[in-house]
Amino acid sequence: MSLPFKVLILDHMRPGGSCRRWHRLPPLLAARGWEVLHLSKARWREFFPALKRFHPRAVVSAGPIGFLPAVCRRLGILRVFLVHDWLDDYAENMGHLYGYPVMSRLEKLAVTGADLVTSPSQFRTEKARRWGKKACFIPHGVEEHFERVPPKNLPGAVRVGYVGIANRAKRVDRLVEAARGLACDLYLIGPAETELIRNAPANAHFLGEVPPGEVPGYVKAFDIAALTMDNDSCVKMSEYIRARCPIVALSGRVARSLSAGE
Repeated sequence: MSLPFKVLILDHMRPGGSCRRWHRLPPLLAARGWEVLHLSKARWREFFPALKRFHPRAVVSAGPIGFLPAVCRRLGILRVFLVHDWLDDYAENMGHLYGYPVMSRLEKLAVTGADLVTSPSQFRTEKARRWGKKACFIPHGVEEHFERVPPKNLPGAVRVGYVGIANRAKRVDRLVEAARGLACDLYLIGPAETELIRNAPANAHFLGEVPPGEVPGYVKAFDIAALTMDNDSCVKMSEYIRARCPIVALSGRVARSLSAGE
């Protein structure tokens, strides 16, 4: 009897975080008879013991922590097939917290150290190929219950919506300020900086975090949806598209993705 194929998944999610694509891998792989060990942020310290105890034949990393198995490959500590899911622009999104040079270096290590790179971004998929890596574009989808959720009843003649963390790093302050004096209501779903809320105009409504299952209802209630980062792979973009909601975005990666490069 052959031994089961073992896969170790290493990602950066905190306990209680939203469900991501790599969370769906274990049951799918288990159905094929594979064994999966999933180490999220709270279990990073188990990575090295797991290499000795679990003996994976493949490692899948997601997020900036992908630099760790990549460095292990370079040092000869890790000698198995390595996949990195390049799910976000690490330096752009976290550079203000840890330093752009540091995050840029870690990002490139995670990507160039992998045998295979997957990404929900067309831009990052092409970039990985320019760096000489085999790369596959795997776009995001929406939750299965998306179509069954009815739209929320949000007041306003023109309802502009944004889903995600509201802070200056994501340029949401510019979106809030742009709504000042306009005949519209701006609805923001997700955690927000206190200063942003304090200085917002009266037509900006911060609804805070809502259960993931209710997000589709808010998205369906938007007349216009906003993307403040030049990111062509965020989950909310897929939700906006599925809700058939017009999108206001930067003229860059998002516009290129939505217009097929035209």
